Amino acid sequence: MRYKSVKGLLTGDESLIPVTFIDKLEDILHGFLGILLFVVSILAAGYSLQRLIETRPFFPIGMIQGINDILFVKGENY
Repeated sequence: MRYKSVKGLLTGDESLIPVTFIDKLEDILHGFLGILLFVVSILAAGYSLQRLIETRPFFPIGMIQGINDILFVKGENY
């Protein structure tokens, strides 16, 4: 049994998936990623602020941790 080529079914700029569907899917994905990054940044800022407030003595250890948290968002192993 021979299969027909899909290439012959399409003419010009056509695609198997409608372009409007791809555009909408891309917009939804970008929106989701934007919201996710915003939530992560809020959580990281809250964590940094909490560490800054709770660290004793504030000077110099608290200031160094605050600067480190602002510049490098990293996970810590406790």
